Amino acid sequence: MPGPDYPWATYITGAKWADRPSPTRIDAVLLHAVSLRSAEDLIALRERGDTAYHYAVTETGAVVQMAPERGWCRAVGKTTRPCYSDKRVIHIAIDGAPDQAEWPDDQVLAVARIVGVIWAVRGRLPVRDAGNVARPQGRIPEITAWPWLHMHQLIPRLETPIDIIYRNMTPQSDGEYPEPEGAFAPYLDCGV
Repeated sequence: MPGPDYPWATYITGAKWADRPSPTRIDAVLLHAVSLRSAEDLIALRERGDTAYHYAVTETGAVVQMAPERGWCRAVGKTTRPCYSDKRVIHIAIDGAPDQAEWPDDQVLAVARIVGVIWAVRGRLPVRDAGNVARPQGRIPEITAWPWLHMHQLIPRLETPIDIIYRNMTPQSDGEYPEPEGAFAPYLDCGV
């Protein structure tokens, strides 16, 4: 069983996903507003199998990873451009209604952290509203009041996994840091 790509996620198995065709680069991150009021909703979404997301973020900021980033999930279907196709994006489901007027700070912070880790590993990918790129227009509702600017302002101020690794490590006698182990190791293996 794979572990989470995002170190603070709980990984659940069983979501429908497939390996991305090789070579496939990831071009964007898409946010989806989805009602996930309970753990049962996540399990139902996973078991239904027609839609899956890489990450789901609850109102309290808890993060569940449903599929590895190396895989692709069927969540959008037809899009405005090939770079937003399911095989070329990372999907993040945020618990809430698309027309919700306000979003909890813990949830916005959790999404900003996920995006920050993705950026640290994959470069600064665009983050878009899935409803904005899905076709035909209106098939997936647009998120009307997501705090895009606030989320983007949070990202540079967050500690990345690499910051945490080195803050908690002691240099060896030669001044070099030991090789990281565990959940953070992949972040340094990706050329960051």
